[in-house]
Amino acid sequence: MARYALSPDCVTDVLEAKKALLKRSEMLEFVDASNNMASVGGLDNLKAWLVQRKNSWTGGAQSGWSRPKA
Repeated sequence: MARYALSPDCVTDVLEAKKALLKRSEMLEFVDASNNMASVGGLDNLKAWLVQRKNSWTGGAQSGWSRPKA
C-alpha cells in the first residue's frame, strides 16, 4: 500500500533500508543506539561536560548560562 504522508512506519522503513545498505557494503556495521550514556564506553571528559551543561540549551539562563541569541 502506498503512503502519501510521513508516519512512524516511514521512519522504520527508512531505518531498515539503511541497515540493508550498510550490510551489503561489508565495510560498515549498523549498531542500534541506546538512550543511555552509561552504555558508551570511555569519553569520561565528554560525559562530564555534557552532564554539567545538560540544561544550558533547554532550560534558559540556569546556573549562570545565558540563552543563545536567535
